[in-house]
Amino acid sequence: RQLEEASVVATETSIDVFWPQIEEAVKNLLLDEDMPKVVYKSTTRLLKSVLRDLKIEVRELALLTVRKPPQITADKASGITCYRILRRARGWFLYTLLPYDRTIWLQLRDPWFYVLKTLSLLPINGIQPIFFILQFVLMEHWDEYQLVYFILLFKGSQFFSIGLLQLIVGAGLYYAWGGSTEFFPWPRANDYRTYLFASQVVTVWVAFMLLPYSEEKGRVHKVTEAKSYSETLPIGKCCGFNVYEARGGRLRLMLVYDSIIFFICLAFTLAVALSPATGERHTLEWSQRVDETVYWTKTLYGLASFPFFFFMIFGPIFTHALPSGYTPYGKCVPYLDTYNMKLKSNERRAARERKLAQNYAK
Repeated sequence: RQLEEASVVATETSIDVFWPQIEEAVKNLLLDEDMPKVVYKSTTRLLKSVLRDLKIEVRELALLTVRKPPQITADKASGITCYRILRRARGWFLYTLLPYDRTIWLQLRDPWFYVLKTLSLLPINGIQPIFFILQFVLMEHWDEYQLVYFILLFKGSQFFSIGLLQLIVGAGLYYAWGGSTEFFPWPRANDYRTYLFASQVVTVWVAFMLLPYSEEKGRVHKVTEAKSYSETLPIGKCCGFNVYEARGGRLRLMLVYDSIIFFICLAFTLAVALSPATGERHTLEWSQRVDETVYWTKTLYGLASFPFFFFMIFGPIFTHALPSGYTPYGKCVPYLDTYNMKLKSNERRAARERKLAQNYAK
């Protein structure tokens, strides 16, 4: 234990000593005094922000190499039969989507992984909204990584399904009907799918608002009062919950962006629905025009989710969320590092080989 703590102190000290030299080298490489002042100042601020984020990630990765992973205790369901069945079903759903001890390559061997991922992309008969609402109900609501993962998964799926897919389908049907919308099969504006879509949007906003109150269940080392951990310490309390200023990193700013885009689309839809030029209200022409507007504003809102892809690609740098996953019984625990993940894979492989040998011996 003392050796481990000494390694942690040595690791943090080394990072604090060498990081300023790394920052100076990067600035000398990318900055030029002959740049226009506006470009020079903007680049300097950008580098300062990015290097700060990188330092946090380097520190966390370095500490993972010197800290032993926590022991995951057995968490089998207990209690009455119905409760055990429901808890086991929840654990299966979450473990299939985001297991703590499986790599993506092992997940790709599971047929149910493909089934769940397909359901998350199908904008047919409200399947996608129902899937994400169900996932939000079942997931761990007080873990930073799970909230960040849910938001990015939803917005990424939304870009493809509600954005690109609806754009292709709508353009194809326009072409098939020769530009006429008289017989176009628009989803009704007051259809249940529209309400499910609105519920889905609100669900993601709730996930955004829960970020300041979330914990770091993916953290495998204890947080100290050191200055280097200041972003992980609570700044106060609200309704009995700790409040953290830095939860979600820069992703929290995207709530403002997403809200603005949504209300712009909503305002445009209402303007068309209430405009006298649309036709007399509650007539067939008016109804078709409103349904058409709802379809295309939803498509525009889906396409506007594209900026979230930067967070999906560079998520760890901009969100600082420590990865967590689920056990087969749905308990949220730290995600295994690469070394321990390989050990786990070797254990599974050895167990399969022993089972095959036993079956062959019989």
